[in-house]
Amino acid sequence: MSLSADQLFLVGLFSKIDAIFDMPLEEILAQLPLETSVKHAIMDEDNPCHRVLDFLDSIEEGDWDTTEKIATSMNLDVKIVGDAYLEAIRHSSELMSESSPSQPDDQNVELF
Repeated sequence: MSLSADQLFLVGLFSKIDAIFDMPLEEILAQLPLETSVKHAIMDEDNPCHRVLDFLDSIEEGDWDTTEKIATSMNLDVKIVGDAYLEAIRHSSELMSESSPSQPDDQNVELF
């Protein structure tokens, strides 16, 4: 089973929703009108999409041993993955610095 780009986006978006609501993920997903395939991708540890989530978690947590093991099992070059991760951080930083207001305007309030 393959998922569309929109479905994969939803998988990533809702994969950590339990941390936001401090509720079990199963309970939250049961209440959401998501396609069954999206829910399975999030919940089923044997689902290939779930493996990608585990992979991304290991990168975000800096668990490089697990990252390398999962990358190897997915036939990914760890060097390329690391380079892509660093590039994503750079790109994100650039976007954040571009979007931060340099001067107050009508919609920004200065506290001090």
